[in-house]
Amino acid sequence: NPADSLKYLSEDGGDAPFTALQSRLDPKADGLYLWLDPQNPLIQLKTRDWQPVLTRLGLDHTRQLALAWSVSDDRPRLQISLVQPDDAPLNLPTARGATLELPYHGDISALAALTLPNDAQIEGIAQSGGKLKQVLQQTLGISADDLAALGTLYYLADDNGGYLVLPQSAKPALEALLNKLQGRGILSQRETLKEGIEHLAFTSLTAQSAAQAASQTPQNAALTSLMRQLQNHYYLRAEGDYLLISDLPQPLLARKNLAADAPTVARWLAAEHIDLADSAYAYIQNQRHLGRDSYYNGLKRLQTYADLAQTPLDLAALPDA
Repeated sequence: NPADSLKYLSEDGGDAPFTALQSRLDPKADGLYLWLDPQNPLIQLKTRDWQPVLTRLGLDHTRQLALAWSVSDDRPRLQISLVQPDDAPLNLPTARGATLELPYHGDISALAALTLPNDAQIEGIAQSGGKLKQVLQQTLGISADDLAALGTLYYLADDNGGYLVLPQSAKPALEALLNKLQGRGILSQRETLKEGIEHLAFTSLTAQSAAQAASQTPQNAALTSLMRQLQNHYYLRAEGDYLLISDLPQPLLARKNLAADAPTVARWLAAEHIDLADSAYAYIQNQRHLGRDSYYNGLKRLQTYADLAQTPLDLAALPDA
């Protein structure tokens, strides 16, 4: 029994290194709690092949690693904690996040934060001699610096659908990125639809590969010609202090029905006692709405078929879920 174990530790002085972390991650001691000391010689021995990578990431001085699973407010909660010395910061991108005063509808089923590394950080970890930067430049005509300039990206999924969320302050960096992609022909179409939604069509990697293969395998010309029609479609809309991007227009259109007093993501985070302000990476999920997700995945397949048939398709004319 975890509670009994803590009782024995307390009677014995309570100075076991993992107790302080457990009191924060699993305060009721009624869940699953795993803890290890990465500096333990046995752990060091098992991870010796990974030590160069861990060193480049700044993880070679990690003091504690813990995983806790417990139930809070009738909901399962999985938490992972990494404890670093104050003088050993991680060699990872620094979060440049927003306060997320963004309203949502119904319940939040997923929320994520992602901060992309720049060219120097990628090279510091991969040590490719500049090859990764060269490949990205040759393939897309952009650099990791162009992507990192967007700051911390957020993904939000609520009862309306899923969106990539950027603060309005990222708009200049986004425009510069789109202009570069358009100049390379990667962004093949850009148009404004109803309700101020912007449609962005990108040549897919499959289509790019098909174009390269066309000259090498002329006997498959019909198939490669068909595959070259595939595109990745995204929809962009400005909403207050944020830019929302989705792979379907329906989630964006559905947001016009949000109540004036709709709760915000910031309020939800506060209620869940989660602070993403300095989080370069985070992921929270509560799987729901399987019917809606199935319908929206069907719409994406419909768009793929339309691309292959070179037939115009107005997805925005179809209802939301």
